[in-house]
Amino acid sequence: MKQKSVAAVTLGCKVNYAETSSIVDALVSNGWQLNAIDDGADVIIIHTCAVTGEAERKSRQQIRKIIRNHPGSRVGVIGCYAQLDPKRIADIEGVSFVLGTTDKFDIAWYGGESLSDDSEPLIKVSPTDKAIVAHPACSMLSQPEKGRTRAFLKIQDGCSFGCAYCSIPLARGRSRSVPLSTVLDRAQKIADAGYREIVLTGINIGDYRDGDIRLSGLLRRLETIDVSRIRISSVEPQLLDDELIDIVAASGKIMPHFHLPLQSGSDKVLRLMRRHYDTAFYRERLMKAISSIKGCAIGADVMAGYPGESERDFEEMCRFIESLPVAYLHVFTCSPRPGTKLFAEIAEKS
Repeated sequence: MKQKSVAAVTLGCKVNYAETSSIVDALVSNGWQLNAIDDGADVIIIHTCAVTGEAERKSRQQIRKIIRNHPGSRVGVIGCYAQLDPKRIADIEGVSFVLGTTDKFDIAWYGGESLSDDSEPLIKVSPTDKAIVAHPACSMLSQPEKGRTRAFLKIQDGCSFGCAYCSIPLARGRSRSVPLSTVLDRAQKIADAGYREIVLTGINIGDYRDGDIRLSGLLRRLETIDVSRIRISSVEPQLLDDELIDIVAASGKIMPHFHLPLQSGSDKVLRLMRRHYDTAFYRERLMKAISSIKGCAIGADVMAGYPGESERDFEEMCRFIESLPVAYLHVFTCSPRPGTKLFAEIAEKS
């Protein structure tokens, strides 16, 4: 029997990358051969993002390009965009299967259909309100990437905060965490595979919890793993507590860096967004981290053009950002997502 081959493309965030790697790892462990995307494969997996309309557009563009360049491959589309709009993806000629947020981890869906089968694409998209498990994921373990010293380790999935503009709860469900024992086991395997840095990733990792263990407790245990560096990805401002700051300040392994989403420097706009803090709180948390952690660098997300934002609000945001010692910004325009509170509010006013 011919060995099946797989190639994969990841679009979007670090958690998507970790999940793609783990899915491919599972297939390789079941006898599949991993190919580079340029070499083609029996199955090509495209892990999509849907955080903005532009991300969806780029996903469709990538899907069509891969189908055009690899007509002999079965193309499977997975991830957030697959969860939110499976029919639109399935309608793209050449797509073989579409798997949602939880279904993508079942490797049985990846190998079944004949290339000559003219039937409709397989669609497996389970409701996210039934997503109660955070599937573990990390960078490749069976075939560690050559020249890579950094590995991503997913510790959490989903979000329960309910910001007005955000489609993540629709695409990934409510917040849930990978069990502590599983995280530590994956971290040890990452170290054993030769990676020297672990980047903790998830949708809202500051909300990590396993019983009484929160993110701070997890970090204490991860410090015993034989890697040189541990890096924390994005943490919401209200979850950057003193204990977390103190652990980073005292650590020789945890990098002095936080990505602290701001979204707006206007209190009025923050209320419209249904964010869980105001600018005074954000400043206090940022300055606490900067003053407590030697060499601390903090980056921020900033959203412009939010519905209801006036010129005065925008100027207020600019002045607020100028007053902060931030190391870098990720700036993007607001993209109202179907199904969100913001989208419903816009529809009511139109």
